[in-house]
Amino acid sequence: MAITALLALTWVYFGILYLIRDPGECGTVTQELGYPLYIIPLIGVTHIFGGVGLLIPNMRRLTEWVYAGLTIDLLLAVYSHLSASGSPWHALDPVMVMAFTFVSYLLLISA
Repeated sequence: MAITALLALTWVYFGILYLIRDPGECGTVTQELGYPLYIIPLIGVTHIFGGVGLLIPNMRRLTEWVYAGLTIDLLLAVYSHLSASGSPWHALDPVMVMAFTFVSYLLLISA
């Protein structure tokens, strides 16, 4: 449960950074990855929903959909980083978050 709480906190934290248009995060998304500025609030809201969705108890089907959504988000982040830079090192952050997401999911289904 601790890893899931940490994962949820991370998603909510970055969602808030996107919503307040933190220059560091928004700069990466718009300048390095080439995303348009209008997509940033949507990314922020979906990150917050995903983080909160991880913490809703006793709703197994919803939780599985949240994990699916987070995995799709992370796969697209890896693809975006690889496409924008061509270097696998730039895709390391979303890959690490994906590893924590998988561990959290495995702990959920084993419980």
